[in-house]
Amino acid sequence: MKKFNLRFLLIAILFFALFTNCSNSNDENSNTNYHLEMKINGEPRKFNQNLFFAKNKNPDNSNIEYIGIGGYKGNPNEEGDQFSFEIEYVDNNITIGTYLQPIANGNPNYDLAANYSNNVTQTYFSSLYLDPQEFKITITQISDVSIKGTFSGKMKNEETHEVIEITDGRFMAPIIH
Repeated sequence: MKKFNLRFLLIAILFFALFTNCSNSNDENSNTNYHLEMKINGEPRKFNQNLFFAKNKNPDNSNIEYIGIGGYKGNPNEEGDQFSFEIEYVDNNITIGTYLQPIANGNPNYDLAANYSNNVTQTYFSSLYLDPQEFKITITQISDVSIKGTFSGKMKNEETHEVIEITDGRFMAPIIH
């Protein structure tokens, strides 16, 4: 129960941070190296508006227990698409490496979720809706300033059962303070 409440709190903080990010909604992040890009069903997409990287450290041992990365395409308060993913690894430290879904391919001690939504069409896709789940995130660099890596996988709309494929995903995101 404690893990569920912590997870809910962290997700709430992550989305609050996304909506209150300091960058201007019409401007890209000031560092042009920051990006969240992929192909959705073969179509190139960039989610570089209000791009963020949030993390939570355990106060007892400084292990990174949670990370969330996300961004928008367009104005997040109007017509913008949003893409985000998160890893929660309460029992250990999130470090450089590869994190997989489903649990059979990864580690049962961490949770991984990827989400895509469109405010206009009110469509929502998640890697959690696909059975079996197929998503992979590789962290190649992590610091107190930013995070970098790659990702790929499949996501499903629970209502329509449509499956989208994410390929060639790559990210470099600044930490929010």
